[in-house]
Amino acid sequence: MIGINTAIVSGASGVGFAVPVDTVRRVTHDLVTYGRVRRAYLIGGASLVSLSSLGRDLISRLDLGTGSGVMIAGNPGDTPATRAGLKAATRALQHRGFLIPVDGDVIVRIADRPVRTSVEIAAALEPYRPGDDVEVTVYRDRDPLTVTVTLGEEPVP
Repeated sequence: MIGINTAIVSGASGVGFAVPVDTVRRVTHDLVTYGRVRRAYLIGGASLVSLSSLGRDLISRLDLGTGSGVMIAGNPGDTPATRAGLKAATRALQHRGFLIPVDGDVIVRIADRPVRTSVEIAAALEPYRPGDDVEVTVYRDRDPLTVTVTLGEEPVP
């Protein structure tokens, strides 16, 4: 089995969408075992800022050591990322009416996958389970640093 069909595009011959079988297995196992789907997480999305949203001029002005990635912007609280020693921004710069974080760790890679947005972070974590260890590469003070993070279970809102 490759996947389970979830949708077919009306009027398009043979175009459809499916959930991959690995996802089906994981979700089914979680539903049977725990009564809910358990997702691995690194840090809450509200604490993250994609560098691509800042613009090239501002990124080069910040001199972060990288031009892409996701900065840990605010105090994320007690998360797998902070327990592993990743650091949130402590300073901000006023730019066009917005406060822009300037000194947080910039997440650029999870395991072997480069990440540029919080959506890409979620996609990179999809194959992992709470409790798994994963290598996270960040830029801190313009230098790359790789940290092993034990993933937690995403809190249910």
